[in-house]
Amino acid sequence: MSNKMTAKRIQKTIENQKLQLSFFQKCEYFSIVFLLLFICLIITILIRINPINTIYFVVLSIIFPLTIYIFYILNKQLKCHFIPFPQQNLQKRKVVESVIRKMKWGTSSTYSNYIIAYHCGKSRREKEIITILFTENGILINSRPDITAGPGGAQSIFSLANNKENIISFNSEFENISSKKS
Repeated sequence: MSNKMTAKRIQKTIENQKLQLSFFQKCEYFSIVFLLLFICLIITILIRINPINTIYFVVLSIIFPLTIYIFYILNKQLKCHFIPFPQQNLQKRKVVESVIRKMKWGTSSTYSNYIIAYHCGKSRREKEIITILFTENGILINSRPDITAGPGGAQSIFSLANNKENIISFNSEFENISSKKS
């Protein structure tokens, strides 16, 4: 799946401070929600066929709220965090690239107004995608789990703590390096 963002999606991300995914990226990212909704649909059909069996009601009453909660968590992980840094994009880029090297993140894509990096979790199976957008007044950063971590990769949708850790670590390193370069 391509990580390239269109100018329209970049602009919407900057305006809303929430990462805008393409249609196919949304389908991929929210695939677990679609799967759980499909299971809810099947259970609803089974209830219509056999309304006496209460196990279907119990399972449905567990899976449906779980689906809503997972959707909420995944949607929350698309929020971008703003770091003020009113320098030119070239200076921002140099500082950001220094931070990425220092934090030992990999870089999967580099474009003129954003960088997409990745970080492997503690188990080396969890992978997180970090999107860094350059704006006029600073940068926007988003860290979210890579749902399609590839062969041997864990599909960690509940790595919210790691996402926050990435943002906090990036922010502190960014401040350290930018203060040294000023």
